[in-house]
Amino acid sequence: MNVYMLEEVIAAGEDSLTDIPLQELTKDDVIILNYTSGTTGPPKGVKVSAYKAIMGCVTTQYVCKITHEDVFISYLPSPHVFDQIVFGLVLMHGARVGYFHGDTAALTDDCQVLKPTIFPSVPRLLNKLY
Repeated sequence: MNVYMLEEVIAAGEDSLTDIPLQELTKDDVIILNYTSGTTGPPKGVKVSAYKAIMGCVTTQYVCKITHEDVFISYLPSPHVFDQIVFGLVLMHGARVGYFHGDTAALTDDCQVLKPTIFPSVPRLLNKLY
């Protein structure tokens, strides 16, 4: 994206803000409609509220010291709520996001390229990598 195109995008975003009155989110406002794969039943849309997603992310920042030098490797499906929360937290602090190439068996190859400093995981995956 060249600078001229970026300026157009920013201007369009600023122009659109004047048409929509901004309101504070409440704990009941839905900000994400997250579609499940149907692991425990039929696929469905799950409502994620602002309080659970955003405030969970904001309160985590006091536990994690994330800076613009950090790199988060994203290997969960993008609609996965955990991936979205970590993604939001990382962006809030100006850190970078790298995506794995799609094969968890080769996740270590992606780690060698991306050199992540943030790798949220579960024991099952860590055992597999080990």
